[in-house]
Amino acid sequence: MRHCLSYVGNNSGVALITGLVIMVLLTGIGTYAINMTEIEETLSANLKASKQAFYIADAGIEWGRQQIGASLALPPVPAAATQTLNAGNYAGNYTVTFPNFFPALPAYEYTVMVHSVGNVGNASKTLQALVTKTFDLSDAAIAMRGNEAHSRFTGSAFLVDGRDYDHLTGTLTARAPQLGISVPSISLESMVEGALAANQKDRVKGLDGTATNPSVGVSTALTSSTITAIANALCPALAQSYTPISGDIKISGNKAYGSNASPQITCFDGLGTPGAMGVDLSGDISGSGILIVKNADLVASGNFSYNGLIIVTGNKVGFGMIGGGKKDVYGSVLINETNWDGSSYKELVLTGNSSVMRSQSALAMAKQLLPAATLAGIIPGLPSSTQRVSWMEVNN
Repeated sequence: MRHCLSYVGNNSGVALITGLVIMVLLTGIGTYAINMTEIEETLSANLKASKQAFYIADAGIEWGRQQIGASLALPPVPAAATQTLNAGNYAGNYTVTFPNFFPALPAYEYTVMVHSVGNVGNASKTLQALVTKTFDLSDAAIAMRGNEAHSRFTGSAFLVDGRDYDHLTGTLTARAPQLGISVPSISLESMVEGALAANQKDRVKGLDGTATNPSVGVSTALTSSTITAIANALCPALAQSYTPISGDIKISGNKAYGSNASPQITCFDGLGTPGAMGVDLSGDISGSGILIVKNADLVASGNFSYNGLIIVTGNKVGFGMIGGGKKDVYGSVLINETNWDGSSYKELVLTGNSSVMRSQSALAMAKQLLPAATLAGIIPGLPSSTQRVSWMEVNN
């Protein structure tokens, strides 16, 4: 009995058992920690992949917007496509489709739905956006196209301004500025800038313009052929006026060619020898809408006020605002010289108190006069802009 009691009072194995229990607990805690770390790493990797998939899907939305802008179709709906990205951490692909658009008929503004699915590994994100594409009638206060852009500027009271004005109030708006004068090539840009004296450079304002650098730039939008097509499409359907053969048609007194409340399209066509015909507005002339002069000069020598779009196009043509009186154009002037007449003949002449101020509101009024169905083949050649107006994430 005494021998058995000695085992009962012996504590020599307790430390071993306690140590084993502690080791088991520590092993369990370690295993749990390792598992949690692996889970956290997996969650972190999944979250990272999810974010990458989101950004890649957003890149797909931007790609879709660019494709809509580049499209020459009406409606401007590109083909669906899948693009693969491999830019460092952002390796994956996006698939972009264009499931809906409106309107279906020829128009000057479209809204296109862009659907983009971004994939990175097993992660996927889907975004959906609405993109508008708006076609405009001009990209500058004065858009000079065709073969030549010889210009003459006299004094420092004239103004060519590509910033946006409200044509009803004459005040600047918050819209982004456009060029004061746009031309189709660097050589024509140099031609226009070379005609400006040092004290005249700040009289051509707008995009990228400064006190010493006029807002004159190159634009590939609105080609010479597009301007010719617009004039030819509109004028034959209208009761147009003609110049005398190899002479000027002189318009004096008070004369209105449309009003803000009732804008109209007015056409003049030159008859006879190119370079020897003109439309001379010497009275107190006003108007609103679209004024087109084909194969003849348009010269305003009296008081002149016009809201909308002025087009002067054809062989050996030019646009001038000269002499006394006040002359204001809100909207845009398109000058399209389709021939070659040398430096002595000017495509643009501005003297005295003459102003051409780009006005989106005036151009919008003019646009309402253009039959979109008739000009369906011409609209894709107009200047355009695209804008993402809304977007949302779609649950996969």
